[in-house]
Amino acid sequence: MNCKKLSSRVIADAALVAALTWGAGAQGATVANLLTPGITPAGQVNTIHDVTLEYLQTDLNSNGLLDVGDVIAGYINFGQILVPAQVGLGIPSGALNNDELTGMFQIKVTGKTAVTGGFSFTFGPDPNFMGQGAGGGAMAALYSQGPGLGNGPANSNLTTTITRAGAQSESTDGALFWLLGFKNPSAASHLVGSNVVSNDGEGWTAIGGDAINLLSVSPGTQVGKANFTVNVLPSAGIGNSLNLKPQTLDPITLLLLGGSAGQTAQIVGSSTISGTRNLTGQFAADATTDITILLAPTVPLPSAFWGGLVLLSGVGLMEWKRRRVPSMPL
Repeated sequence: MNCKKLSSRVIADAALVAALTWGAGAQGATVANLLTPGITPAGQVNTIHDVTLEYLQTDLNSNGLLDVGDVIAGYINFGQILVPAQVGLGIPSGALNNDELTGMFQIKVTGKTAVTGGFSFTFGPDPNFMGQGAGGGAMAALYSQGPGLGNGPANSNLTTTITRAGAQSESTDGALFWLLGFKNPSAASHLVGSNVVSNDGEGWTAIGGDAINLLSVSPGTQVGKANFTVNVLPSAGIGNSLNLKPQTLDPITLLLLGGSAGQTAQIVGSSTISGTRNLTGQFAADATTDITILLAPTVPLPSAFWGGLVLLSGVGLMEWKRRRVPSMPL
């Protein structure tokens, strides 16, 4: 038998085993399966794009301005998951048979400094978020829900007529995926210069005006920019099985957050804040956000792959030997 043909056959059969092995774990369009893990330890960058409706939950001074101690909250719908080869052609979260990724956030103003053109704000965890109490570091909770739940296609739960109660119901009715925030929520441990950053590279800042009532701002008109770096906190989230690698923060992010070289975080994001398109009067602003995560291979190459390769190689070798040895006459 031609050894070259045999080698090709064995390789083709091994490829089939690999496809079946990996494909078995890729059936269904769960959020975890929509994300792309790396094929090397270096990992694969995934960008997730969202749309957010925001409102001022607490105005301590009742002065209509965003001040230290005030709390901002909002609801999130992630509409696209992008990897470099798919930029502009993102996989839609919540569309067709894909599960939907949604969430909510709640953050407290920890600092306010006047700068040219507005103010620089820093944010930290709110003890009242999800009843975590003092010392809790959670700032956002993400949920995964099936395509038959909620309102179906991505972004449908953040319509122009939805209320806060409706947005909360639609954004949190799935299974907890990730709990995000500061691993060490102590404000003192995060202070670097005038901003809130920890040795882990955690921080949340924004630059813009301090007027709370943005209802008079034309929809889509930019009023601020935010940057944040957070980590996945311990929880029962179903996304915890993903192998997230810490991302080394780039110089621009470090400059915005007041960090230092070498700091890392698992979740890196930036938001553009604008006048709201919601018509209920219950939300003060919209935001569009891109967050990046770095996914390493979830598991090493499965043992089933190597076992299948050895088995097929053995079968191929036996077949080759059988055809080479002439039949003995009786």
